[in-house]
Amino acid sequence: MKDPEFIALRNKFLLALAITLIFIIPMCIFVFNRFSTAKSETLKNINQGKSIIIYLTKNKCSDCKKYKEVLDSNNVSYFELNIDKDPNFKEIMLKIEMSSKYATAPGIIYVAKGKMSANLVDIKSTEELNVFLEKHNLKNTNTGSE
Repeated sequence: MKDPEFIALRNKFLLALAITLIFIIPMCIFVFNRFSTAKSETLKNINQGKSIIIYLTKNKCSDCKKYKEVLDSNNVSYFELNIDKDPNFKEIMLKIEMSSKYATAPGIIYVAKGKMSANLVDIKSTEELNVFLEKHNLKNTNTGSE
């Protein structure tokens, strides 16, 4: 005959396990969907062959904020890609056919028809960035959505 204490303990364990699974599995699905949606915005546009601008940033980059302000003041629409923490960085670089070892921040990549058309990496000055934007006619591309 089974011990009633053991059966009660087993039932409590199974109940706790069921409750945990009921809450943890939906939470994991939510977190996965939340982050995979964020990643797919840039990839979605690349896969659709749209012309986009990718602004490369990284952690502890003092110049990244300065050049981001230049892009914003020129009304440039862009997707920001942190090369240190974005888990999809290498996938995006493969998609646009650019080696990730040459992608440094701050940098800007112009993607046309799903492939890299022009890039300016390791930006040194505001003037250099403005010349690049003018040369490739990238100013005033903001249509109200990023």
